[in-house]
Amino acid sequence: MVSTRFTEDAGVRYPIICGAMYPCSNPELVAAAAEGGGLAIMQPVSMTYVHGWDLREGIRYMRNLTDKP
Repeated sequence: MVSTRFTEDAGVRYPIICGAMYPCSNPELVAAAAEGGGLAIMQPVSMTYVHGWDLREGIRYMRNLTDKP
């Protein structure tokens, strides 16, 4: 764990942000980044239009994959 103001404020282990990447952002990528200790950000357009998820269903699925931010 790296202790910085960012890691403490965000509740993550490492000062790494997985940005919202179009078109490759999907629930599994976001959950994997969060599980790895970074802060994960989903890209709703890519998740819904590219990967075919309903936005709410995709968010629920991500919540089932990880409880991290």
